[in-house]
Amino acid sequence: VVALTMVDDARPGTHPSGGGKKRRKKQPKAARKAQTDETDEVELEQQDEQSTDQGGALRKALGDSDKMVRDKALKLVSQQLKRGHDIEEPALRKLWKALFYTMWHADKHAVQAELAQRLAALVHALPVHKRQLFNKVFWDTMMREWHGIDRLRLDKFYLLSKHALEESLADVRSRGWRGDEVLAFSELLRAGPLARRAPMGMRYYLVDNFCAVLRSLNIGKHASGSEGATQVLMALIDPLIAMLGDAETGTLLSRLSSRVIEPLFVQNSAEESGDENADSDGQDATEQVGEPLPQCAQQLADRLFEIASSKKTRERNRQFIYELQKRVEDSIESVEPQQVAPPSKHRLKASAGHSSASDINGDSGREHEESQLNALREIIKKSGDKRRRDDATNATNATDVEATAAPASKSRKRREKAVIEAAAVPANGGGSKKVKGAAAVKGDKEQKAQKGAAAVPADGNAVKKATKRNGAKASK
Repeated sequence: VVALTMVDDARPGTHPSGGGKKRRKKQPKAARKAQTDETDEVELEQQDEQSTDQGGALRKALGDSDKMVRDKALKLVSQQLKRGHDIEEPALRKLWKALFYTMWHADKHAVQAELAQRLAALVHALPVHKRQLFNKVFWDTMMREWHGIDRLRLDKFYLLSKHALEESLADVRSRGWRGDEVLAFSELLRAGPLARRAPMGMRYYLVDNFCAVLRSLNIGKHASGSEGATQVLMALIDPLIAMLGDAETGTLLSRLSSRVIEPLFVQNSAEESGDENADSDGQDATEQVGEPLPQCAQQLADRLFEIASSKKTRERNRQFIYELQKRVEDSIESVEPQQVAPPSKHRLKASAGHSSASDINGDSGREHEESQLNALREIIKKSGDKRRRDDATNATNATDVEATAAPASKSRKRREKAVIEAAAVPANGGGSKKVKGAAAVKGDKEQKAQKGAAAVPADGNAVKKATKRNGAKASK
C-alpha cells in the first residue's frame, strides 16, 4: 500500500509540488455571457417549477424593471408554451397577469412596438387546441386591468390589443378559415371585448380598427371562393353588427355606421362604378390599406333588417338601423347613398337621419330629372300665358264699361238743365209758346236720354228712376 501511494504521488500533475496542474484557458466574453444566460434560464425554470404560489420567480422576472431580465424571462415563457399541451386557464391567467406588467414597464415607442408584437405572437407557440383559450384569457385580462391604465400608458396597450387581434386572426387564416374556428373566434369577441360589460374605450378602438385589420389579412385570397370569403367576412363582423341593436349611445351608433357598415357597401358601390379612388366618409382613422373586402352588400342588408325587426332591439335604435338598411339596399341598386345623421344622446329616434327614398346619380336618373324639370317649365309657361290673357280680357271689359257709362252721365246733366230752364219760364202768352218749345225740346232730350240709358244695362234702374223723377218735375 505504501509503495502504490508513493507511485501515485510521483505521477506528474497530481502532486501539489509537482507543478503539473493544468490551467484552464480563458473563454471569450460572448461565450461566458451565453453560458451565464443559459445558467440563469435553467435556474429560473427550476425555481418556477418548485414555486406554486402567485409570486413565482418567472412571473416576477417578467415584471422586473430591468429590460434584460424581462427579455430573458419572455424567452423562457415562449419555450415553456411550446410544451403546454396540458396548460389550464388558471395558469394562463397568472401568466397574462405577469405579461401585462411586462408591457407596463416598456418605454419608448420602438421598444413598445417590438414587445407588443412578441407578446401577441406567443399564441403561435401554443398547441393548436389551446390557442383559443390563450386569446380568451388575454381579453379577460385586458378587460380586468383596463380601468387601472393611466393616460400615459394607454397608447401602448391599444397597440398590444391591435397586434393581438391581428395575430389571432392570422392564426385562424393559417388553417384556411375553417368554419368552426371562425365561429368560435366570433363568439369569443361577442362575449369578450365587444360585450356590454367591456370597457367603452376598448370597444371604440376595436370598432375603429376591425375593418383595417381584416383588409390586411386579405380574406378573399385565402378563403375558398367568393361565397366562402363572404361567409367568413359576415361571420367575423356579425358581433359588430349586433352591437347596433344594443348600442347605449349615439356615438357608438355613429362609429359602427361610419367605421364598419359604410366601408362595406360604399366599397361595393365604388367597385361597380369603376371609381378606384372612391373613399367613404369618416374613414380618417381607418385608411383603405390592404386588399378590398369581399362584396357582401345583400347579406349585410338582410342582417340589418333582421336586427331592426328584432324584439330585443332598442326602440331608439330601430329607426336608425332601418335607415341604414335602406342605404345599403340603395347601394345595391347603384344609387349613391346619403349620409344618415347620427342620433342625439337623449332622443336617438327623433334625431335619426331622414334620407330620401332614392338619390339618382346615374345617367338615366339625370335624364329623368331633366325631363321632369322641362315638363314643370311647360306647365308654368302655360299658366303664365293664361294669366296674361285673363288680365287683358278684364282690362278690355273695364274699358267698355267706362265708355258706355260716360253718355249716361252726360244725358242726366242735360235733363237736369232742361228742368231748371222750364221752371224759370214766366206764365204769359209768349211765355206759353216758349214753354211749349221748351217742352218739345225736353221731350226730344228725354227720348235721347232713354235711348242712352237703354245702352247701359248696369245702370238701367238708376236711369229709370231719374227719368221718372225728371218727368214729375217737368209736369209740375
